Amino acid sequence: MSELEFQKIRLNKLEEQIKFHNRKTVLLNKLNEVVKKPYNLEEMLDKCIGILVEDIGAVSGGAYLIERGNFLQLRGASNLPEEFIERINDEAERPPIHLLVMDYTEVRFFDLNSWRELDKTPYAILNKLDINGFINVALISSEKVLGFIHLYTEELREVDKLLSDLYMFIGNFLGIAVDNKRLSRDIERRKYENSSLCETSTLLISTLEYDTLFERVLWIMTEDLRAQYCAVILVDPINKRYRIKTSLGYTDDNLKDAEETADRGIIGWVARLGLPINVPNVFKDNRYVTVNEKVRSELAVPMIADGKVIGVLNAESDKFYHFSDEDLRFLTILAHQVACAIERSKLHQKLQEQAVTDRLTGLHNRQFFEDFLRTEAKSVIARNENVGIIMIDLNNLKEINDTYGHTAGDYIIIKTAEYLKQIFEEELIIRWGGDEFTVFLTGRQLAKIDKLMKDVKNKKKKWVRKNKIIYPLEFAIGYATAENEEELKNFIDIADKRMYRDKRKDH
Repeated sequence: MSELEFQKIRLNKLEEQIKFHNRKTVLLNKLNEVVKKPYNLEEMLDKCIGILVEDIGAVSGGAYLIERGNFLQLRGASNLPEEFIERINDEAERPPIHLLVMDYTEVRFFDLNSWRELDKTPYAILNKLDINGFINVALISSEKVLGFIHLYTEELREVDKLLSDLYMFIGNFLGIAVDNKRLSRDIERRKYENSSLCETSTLLISTLEYDTLFERVLWIMTEDLRAQYCAVILVDPINKRYRIKTSLGYTDDNLKDAEETADRGIIGWVARLGLPINVPNVFKDNRYVTVNEKVRSELAVPMIADGKVIGVLNAESDKFYHFSDEDLRFLTILAHQVACAIERSKLHQKLQEQAVTDRLTGLHNRQFFEDFLRTEAKSVIARNENVGIIMIDLNNLKEINDTYGHTAGDYIIIKTAEYLKQIFEEELIIRWGGDEFTVFLTGRQLAKIDKLMKDVKNKKKKWVRKNKIIYPLEFAIGYATAENEEELKNFIDIADKRMYRDKRKDH
């Protein structure tokens, strides 16, 4: 070889190196502009893949990250068919070639046509579009493989050293970018979680309304956990049945099936054992009962109060391995807050009921009835309907207490309440106080007020014999009706006076 020929070869190589260096500089500048912008991880990968597809002259490209369970999940794409994107992330159709590429960190070309049973995989979609292979580029950060970039081409490619060096460098550059983006996302998410839990705590303290509370919980599960389907399930403490209190994303048929099968599924398992669970692939868990065919992963956490499971927070996704251990931790904290709020609301409701309930008979008390007259009774009259009351007095309760003791007197009061419930099955019965009861009447029952008062006295003897009551039992009865609010103000006094006239008559 002459000196001139040698110099020409050397000059050509130098020109190639200069072109390659310029290409590398331009490519890195383009990628760096994308990486610096506040895109989320998927947006960043979409744009970077588009740049690489253009650089290498590929038809399309995809960025696959290694997810929990050690499989590749498509997280960024350029020019890939929607059908391919949907199928490639379905674990049931995940191609074996993904396991193969995970063994290679060097840049290399994979020939799809050399792969047996290609037509049974999502790659058949690309093959029909004349795509015959892809260049595989590992994404590496801190010597750890985070995933791979696939650049799909129509022609078979040879990967020379210059291309290999360039894309090895690109793989490391983008691997670090992916790692940083994930770190930033985790920091932002932790800040959001703390803020969300603080806001929720404030809401839980300030509200006693279940609906407001549960709507907030659903919003958190969709926003923070990115769950497509979520539900708040309460456990009936008596029959242990499950009731979906509120939900998002499910059809009515889904909800009906979910309540019927909850005990046999993951929700039932969580409720029985009181343990949280993250199911990355529901198809591989024999506890899972299919209710929604779109579900791929599930997160379920018990709500525990006083050592008992009172419900379950359930989140589901249409993606495999969607929920992380951090998600499980966060939902567990949220479930504890919700359980405390539910118990607080139950306690408040119980105190309210006790305030308007007679402890001895279980009937509503005088305070309840006075509030009732101010609200509900006025509403009935406003609809041009008449109202009425029957007042009933135990004539000889004092004698029973003096002769047989107060235990016997309490027994008679309880039995009288039971007796009145049989006579007035649908009416509101009040223990007015001491030995007096009041019955509120409307509609058809009001038209039968005379008959009802006779029934109270006439059916007494038979009821006393049937229940083997040994104490003497006598009633005095009075009544009143009202057609307007003015009459409503006085009708208790009118009924009371009539009752006492009846009492004097019996004596």
